[in-house]
Amino acid sequence: MRKASPSRVIASNLKASFFCLKAEAAQMKAQRSGSILFNGSILAEIARPGTSVYSASKGGVVSLARAAALELGPFGIRVNTINPSITRTPLTQARITKGPDGRDTHPLAANVPLGRLAEPEEIARVAMFLLSDLASYLNGQAIDVDGGQSAV
Repeated sequence: MRKASPSRVIASNLKASFFCLKAEAAQMKAQRSGSILFNGSILAEIARPGTSVYSASKGGVVSLARAAALELGPFGIRVNTINPSITRTPLTQARITKGPDGRDTHPLAANVPLGRLAEPEEIARVAMFLLSDLASYLNGQAIDVDGGQSAV
């Protein structure tokens, strides 16, 4: 797979997030309530070799969400970010192998204290919580769903 250009990475992660925010905020301001959740990455919080542009773009998403939380809070709109770690997806599936214990493993999961990839449902459950009224006082937060990777 060829590497994406820095401009393309920033456009797909940061610029796209900005334009989505602009459209969502307009509707939510009119209704004076809402919850916006950005998809960040644990790489917005930790460094790994070869991820500088991707990490910068996701760090920009986290900063965008925090600033938007301040600007939109007075309208009853909450803005948060979820920062998943390596997650089982069609993109990561090709590098999954069986470990000595028989469990699925991935090279990028080596730095995860839980020793495995996240399942999409685990990320989705946190997203559902953040979008629900159960998280009604969470605003401007970046929630790491990383199996402990950011603690390393």
